[in-house]
Amino acid sequence: MRALQREYPGLELVTLHSYSHLLRTSATPDLAVREKILARHAWGLLPAYLNGMLEEADSNSRIIDGHEDSYFFERPGDFARAAVEGKQGALPYVSSELKDKYLRQFQIAQPVYLDWLFGYFKLSSPTVVDGLNDEQRARLAEHHTYYAMKNSDRYVWSYSEKMNWWTGEHLPPGAEDALRSARRKSAAGEDLGFDVSPNLSR
Repeated sequence: MRALQREYPGLELVTLHSYSHLLRTSATPDLAVREKILARHAWGLLPAYLNGMLEEADSNSRIIDGHEDSYFFERPGDFARAAVEGKQGALPYVSSELKDKYLRQFQIAQPVYLDWLFGYFKLSSPTVVDGLNDEQRARLAEHHTYYAMKNSDRYVWSYSEKMNWWTGEHLPPGAEDALRSARRKSAAGEDLGFDVSPNLSR
C-alpha cells in the first residue's frame, strides 16, 4: 500500500471483492466463531490482508469493494441491500481499531455482468435472463446499470469476456446504448422510465 501510494497519490484502489465476500459465510459478531470460519475458508486471509492495506492507507486514499457478488442480481432492492451490507454488514471483519477509518475511506462499487445479461454465460439453474430477446436483454442491462449506479459510492464496472468493445465483435444490439442511457439518467437524477418486473416474475 505504501508503494502504491508513492506512485499514485490520492489512490483509489478497486478490488473485485473485499470484506463483503465473507458475508456469504457469516457476519456473526462473535469473534471466536469468525476465527473458526476464517481458518477453514479459502479466502480466510482476506480480512487480514485488507486490514493491513487499510492500516497503511493515508487520508487521501480510498479502497473500493467492487462487490463481485452482485453479478447475478435481479431487482433494484438487491443492489440497495448490497450497498448497505457491503459497507455496514462487513464491519465485523474489520479490525476494531480500524473501524472509523474503514467508514471514512472504504467505498462500495457495483458490477454489471454483461455476458450473463446478454446470454453469453449461462448458469446451470434457470435465471431471469433465460429466453429474453435482444430488446429485453438491452432493457435489463440498462435497468441493472441504472440501479447499480444508484447504489454505489462512485464506481460501476462492467464485466464481459465474449464481446469486444473496440472492434464491435460480438457486441449485442443495444448494449452500448443501454449503458449510456443508464448513465445519463442516473447523472441527471431521472427515473429509469420503465419497469422490467414482468420479465422478472418468471
